Amino acid sequence: MFQPFFGATGILVASLIAGAGFAQPPGQTEQLRVEDTIIVKSGGTLAGQLRADEYKDPESGKIMVALETPSGGQIMLEKSRVARVGIKTDLKDRDYENRIHAMEDTPEAHWEIANLLKADPVGRTRYRPQLDFHYRRIIELDPNDILARRAMGFTEVDGHWYDETGFYASQGYIRDKGKWRSKLELDLIRQEDNFKYAVREAGAELHRFKLRLSGMTPQQAAAELKRIAKPEMVEFLFEEAKKETNLPMKLLLVDVIGTQQTLKAGNSLIWLSVMDPSPEVRDRAISLMLQNGYDLGGLANNLAAGFLSNSDNQIVNRAANVIGQLGGKNVVLELIQHIVTSHTPPANSDPGRLNAGQNNSGGGGLSLGSPPPQGPQPFNNPEVVNALRILTGVDYRYSKPEWMKWYIDNFTISGYDLHRDQ
Repeated sequence: MFQPFFGATGILVASLIAGAGFAQPPGQTEQLRVEDTIIVKSGGTLAGQLRADEYKDPESGKIMVALETPSGGQIMLEKSRVARVGIKTDLKDRDYENRIHAMEDTPEAHWEIANLLKADPVGRTRYRPQLDFHYRRIIELDPNDILARRAMGFTEVDGHWYDETGFYASQGYIRDKGKWRSKLELDLIRQEDNFKYAVREAGAELHRFKLRLSGMTPQQAAAELKRIAKPEMVEFLFEEAKKETNLPMKLLLVDVIGTQQTLKAGNSLIWLSVMDPSPEVRDRAISLMLQNGYDLGGLANNLAAGFLSNSDNQIVNRAANVIGQLGGKNVVLELIQHIVTSHTPPANSDPGRLNAGQNNSGGGGLSLGSPPPQGPQPFNNPEVVNALRILTGVDYRYSKPEWMKWYIDNFTISGYDLHRDQ
């Protein structure tokens, strides 16, 4: 039976140092396999196994360094004469090397060593090469040892055993930056990388355009921006349009966005058609969506999802107005659900400002000159009703129950086709 690994250095040294010399560890009769080194200040190197790097000699009281030579001899030097001590391995490594030289070459013996290595708190990491050596030898001695194959990371597929590389390769995976990826995933990653590169280049090109802008006439600027515009530039154009204060330049940026016909371009136009403070910009964005072949039903869906539940009643009405102009019959139900919405007027709102909506009595949501009411207030949304009139050809004003009855009767039961006029 193998002895357990040695623990702390002090325990080992205490068991080895006795009186004037060093005792051999109990049961150890074989020649030592591991060599440490002592480099002496006067020159020369001594090799063997270090037994103590600070041993106080009981007779002289001096601090000594003790080394056991491969032949079993003992060397003791005053530490003041030692330039450097080189320790090849620590005690656990020594114990392991001594064990494998004495072990039998059988699966059981290799399993015993492997289990000792794994028992170390960090053994699976520290002794990974040694563990792999023992598992491989077990498989060589006993090809049917399933546990050793699994410990090596082998996987059985249709009666064949594969290591990690063989298994993933058999499944068509490719190693990329430390990970196994399918060809489809690699293609998508490369497409994304190419797109990101194109976006960076587009941003740099737009920056260069802005540097040249001061020397251009409005006509030259328009022609140059349209020339360099590309789908990857939409995000930058959109951000520039949002912060641009010069109206002609802003309209030019919106025009260029509108020509790209991508999902990002469409969503940018949606935002501008509702959120931009300039009526001219909002109208231009709507016009571009109608003229440039965009998926109007998809844009109407995005408008309904993004803006009909906005906390600002004015934004709700703007969004409904755009949906009506786009012919968004696919979001009629969403419009019905937002005929009346609740909003909390800002605490610091201007008492003289009239809200775009109306309260349920038909009057203005805020009375001119009166303080704003506290808490959420219901608001009728006239642009929502107007959009419903345009899209359905009927008018139930602000009566949500009547609108819902019409929707159920004409759309879900009798087969009324909301898309028949598109």
